[in-house]
Amino acid sequence: GTESFCLYIRTRERKHLQAALQYGGVILCFAVGAGIGSAASQIIGAAAIWFSSLCLLAVFLFCLLDYRRTDL
Repeated sequence: GTESFCLYIRTRERKHLQAALQYGGVILCFAVGAGIGSAASQIIGAAAIWFSSLCLLAVFLFCLLDYRRTDL
């Protein structure tokens, strides 16, 4: 992420900025998910792991469908 941002600063190529923003977005989503998971575990206890597992399964299925659509 940082390397891509530095490359964007030097070259002004939009692809480097897009890569940096994508990496930043992944990190932000991870941090938000960790916060939500922490709050959920305090509210519903160990059952919160099922919510996280369902979210991961949904993301996996969306990625799989997208991969199959672009692979055709």
